This record gives sequence, C-alpha cells and structure tokens, in this order.
Amino acid sequence: MVHAELYDLCPLATRSTQRPQWQLVMKLLTQGDAQAVLVLKEAQIELERRHQLEVRRRLEVVGATAHFLLEPRRSRREVLGRGGG
Repeated sequence: MVHAELYDLCPLATRSTQRPQWQLVMKLLTQGDAQAVLVLKEAQIELERRHQLEVRRRLEVVGATAHFLLEPRRSRREVLGRGGG
C-alpha cells in the first residue's frame, strides 16, 4: 500500500537535510506511518557517496528501507560500506 506520493523539486545539489519533502518522508518513517521509500536514483536524495551512506544509516536506525528503482541492488555490506573487497 502506498502511504504518500511526494515530489521533491529541490536542485540535485541540495542536501537531504534541506529538502522539505525528504524531511516529511523521514517523519513518516520515524513515526511508523511508512516502512520504505521508493526513489528512482539514490543521487536524488544525496549526490555524494558519504552523504548517501548517512541517509542509509538514518533509515536503518528507524527500521526503514529504501529501494532505488534505476540502480542495481547491492548487498547490505556494500551499501553500508562495511566489508572487504
């Protein structure tokens, strides 16, 4: 079930902490009103890899998941930068 459909019109270089729609997404996830977020590409939330990892860790803390529809799936270890290779 889709809880909300949100559109972020901020420039891509805008940090997630400055995106009003992303803040609403995090509020829904934190309150348990949603469990996952669907986004076309991770760069639509954060451009820099280190900031993408911050977002993923924040999602993990609230028990939420993110699905990036136009990107290949990566292992949890790859996503969180915890692992060899």
